Amino acid sequence: MTSDLLQHGGRLAVCRALGMLTLMSVTWAGAAAGSDVPPFSSPALAKPSVPFDTAPKIPRPGERDGWAVRAVVESLESATISAALQDQIVLMPTRLGQEFKKGDVLVRFECGMPRARLASATADRFGASKREEAKQKLATLNSAGQLELDQAKADREKADASVALAEAEASRCAIQAPFDCRVTDLRAHPHELTREGVPLLEVLNDHNLQIEAVIPSRWLAWLKQGTPFRITLDETGKTVDAVVASINGRVDPASQTIRITGTLRGEAAGLLAGMSGEAAFAPPTVAAADPAAISQR
Repeated sequence: MTSDLLQHGGRLAVCRALGMLTLMSVTWAGAAAGSDVPPFSSPALAKPSVPFDTAPKIPRPGERDGWAVRAVVESLESATISAALQDQIVLMPTRLGQEFKKGDVLVRFECGMPRARLASATADRFGASKREEAKQKLATLNSAGQLELDQAKADREKADASVALAEAEASRCAIQAPFDCRVTDLRAHPHELTREGVPLLEVLNDHNLQIEAVIPSRWLAWLKQGTPFRITLDETGKTVDAVVASINGRVDPASQTIRITGTLRGEAAGLLAGMSGEAAFAPPTVAAADPAAISQR
């Protein structure tokens, strides 16, 4: 009997609660209808303030700033100078930025042994040459046979080859600048013992520069050799005129880009290899260009 009463009381409590909730919802709806307060709506279901068809679009590579791409200044002539023999360094540059003319000595080695071998080979050649002359005189007097004469000639030729080998080895005792250059990296110092093939320094020609850039391959619809462009350098803010000099022979299929190089026009004072900036191109009119390429902008 007691349990039946408890169950009956529980059902009455639930019914009263549902009735109160229904009354509150009706009262709230009536108040909202008679006031300026808008009905509640979920932010997740609100309409976008900007239509989807006019929302900003992510620019394609190379089109963030119109017809512009990133570009870098590079040297046409650069080299890593390595040791051609194992020896002690006597002379080499000690400061970055040092300038040299073509043919100037960049590195000199102590080279005691190569010079000694050259002197020995030169002396051997002198003796072989004298013996050959003596055999030739004896042959004219019928005092030496043809075999002896041929053997003396072979000894002299062998001595000539030994001298040539020693001279080639001694010529590696000094490394000359391959072109007008400036030192950009030092990896060794005077008085150090180096090994053959070890890099010693890096040089480049800072007067013979070019522009390198990677452009979208669809620009090939209008970009050719000779197309002018301008590069504004990040480091100086200076704008330099250039012209497309060469176009790579292969398009990267993954990124649909292609590498180009350009030559500078006019004065290039203040430019250094490694500078970078925005290269801006001016394509021909839309009518002359590929409509498909323009429509993808």
